[in-house]
Amino acid sequence: MITSERLEGEDLADGQGLLPLVTPGSQARLALGSPDEMLARQRGKWRNRLRRAQDGPLRVSHAPLPDEPDHWLLLREEAQSKRRRYRRLPMQFTAAWRATNGARSTRLFVARYGKVPVAAMLFLLHGGGASYHIGWSDELGRQCHAHNLLLWEASRWLSDRGYSWIDLGTLDTESTPGLARFKLGAGAQPLMLGTTFLDAPGARPVAWLFGHRQNRARGLPGRADTLSRATKDTARPYALTQTGAE
Repeated sequence: MITSERLEGEDLADGQGLLPLVTPGSQARLALGSPDEMLARQRGKWRNRLRRAQDGPLRVSHAPLPDEPDHWLLLREEAQSKRRRYRRLPMQFTAAWRATNGARSTRLFVARYGKVPVAAMLFLLHGGGASYHIGWSDELGRQCHAHNLLLWEASRWLSDRGYSWIDLGTLDTESTPGLARFKLGAGAQPLMLGTTFLDAPGARPVAWLFGHRQNRARGLPGRADTLSRATKDTARPYALTQTGAE
């Protein structure tokens, strides 16, 4: 399965005779930089909530995700997903990511009231950027705008270490408008993705049957290599769409 980012506005997989499965979507990408630059990109209401969170009682700490398959964040986020009925990757994915890429490929930011966790956000680090993976908050965390504070602290920490962007996941203004407002309010910009295509035995004849034939005019020498490089360069982990950051 191939879902490539557009290169100069062009979907490199389109016209290659592949079978389309999912229409293009949008990701929310938050550009990192200096604190002044990131603050300037935030919307007014989002920035005001951040300031209230900074003046509030919460304190933030962060570290790599511990090697605990039953870590409290994973358990609480799983319960949260069942309660709110949103799609998620299983806890085993997070454990497999950490085991494969090492502890430093994860960063867990936790907001506490005293010693009690009230909110958390987990990021997966890869290449020049990071992906927001899962998050959780209780009622006090929401009242104190803990996720605004956590995303801000994570953005500063990642920027200081040379990371260029954070992928905040799917941008869906229809199904999850509140979550979309949170992402856009933080300063994220919509990033149009390409169509999700399938290339498997028998897929090309089916694609041909439904009119998705290879465009010979676009089938230039070296195009397959370009597609391969673009897909490799822009590959990143699947980002969840509804993880309690609202």
